[in-house]
Amino acid sequence: MARKIQSNQEFIRYNNQREIIGLMRKGSYSCTDIAKATGLSNTAAENIVNDLLERKILVLSPITEVGKLGRRPIKYHLNGDLGCVASVNLTDRDLVVCISNTNRQMLYCTKVPNVIYITEEVIEELFKAIREGMAQPLTREKPLLCICIASPGLIDAETGYYRLAPRIENYKNINMAEIFRAEFGCDVIIKKDIVSGLIGEMQFGVLSESKPKNAIFIHFDVTVGLAFLFDGKIYEGNNGYLGELGFFAPDLNEPQKGLNLFVSMTSIFMAIKEKIKKENLAHPLANKDVLDFDEVKLLFISGDEVVEQVIRRCAKSFAVFLLNLNSLLDIQQVIIDGRIVELGDKFLEYVVHYLKKYDNSLCSLNIQYSTLMNRAITLGCISCAIDSQFDKILKS
Repeated sequence: MARKIQSNQEFIRYNNQREIIGLMRKGSYSCTDIAKATGLSNTAAENIVNDLLERKILVLSPITEVGKLGRRPIKYHLNGDLGCVASVNLTDRDLVVCISNTNRQMLYCTKVPNVIYITEEVIEELFKAIREGMAQPLTREKPLLCICIASPGLIDAETGYYRLAPRIENYKNINMAEIFRAEFGCDVIIKKDIVSGLIGEMQFGVLSESKPKNAIFIHFDVTVGLAFLFDGKIYEGNNGYLGELGFFAPDLNEPQKGLNLFVSMTSIFMAIKEKIKKENLAHPLANKDVLDFDEVKLLFISGDEVVEQVIRRCAKSFAVFLLNLNSLLDIQQVIIDGRIVELGDKFLEYVVHYLKKYDNSLCSLNIQYSTLMNRAITLGCISCAIDSQFDKILKS
């Protein structure tokens, strides 16, 4: 019985530590602030803060203000000098590598641009990007603690090898965590890319403010995928494979044609090229083998008829999909991230128009763009990496 009570107390203390660390993501707080925000007593808050100071997770903040009666409040913040973490985002055409300290301050960010297939050479470029990031003036004196990789595809939870990842060359023989661990000798986390996006949105974006119990985060870019928030908790599925919208088959007569061929930036590019060719149109994009997103975006914003028709049709398919999903799950909020956000309010207005049209204007879905401007997945990766290191300290 004594051991059970002790275990319960340790569990409660651990959860309180995690709650205070979560609060500290937003800035500096005094023990009084922490007690008010968490519901802990002042004494309990002070004890946990002292423990986190001893473990070097927290440090004293510089005194920059005068409180009541001329007293200077003592505040604390997350220690950014424990080391660095790296995020590697393998989701979109441009692969993104960022380095952050343990107080979530971004110290370096770069891209491996225009990647269609992730080959051994591309992985070497990612290695190079991390090494360059760790050689910068703000990072070179700090250890690399952890790398978090946001990856598309299906990964075997037991072996770490890909079961399916069409974008990664020779994927069945690739264990991304082992490859990066062997190169850098630090902890490596592989996270489903879309789940990383939801984490980023919950900690830094729209969902950090609205705090809905049920929501969907949709990354709409080269492909389309989603992550679920159910009853305030992220749902990752039995094997972490959730959110693969691209494999949905809207037409069972042609099951190989997944949703990605109707709803994604890739589908938009393909449909524009097909329309121009089929109708033999004289168009600025007529002789282009590979379409540039920025050029398509400018044509859409300026009202080009061909581009607008295609994107409007995509918005219609997307709206119908959202209605079907909402009929199944009864969700509160949909957050859309990815380059589609750069098409602006015009695309979102098309989606909302079709939502209302096909739901007899009764659709109560709150649908909006992410405010993080394509950074949700990277920020989620950074958070996962840092949290893993704090957890390591707490459990040591």
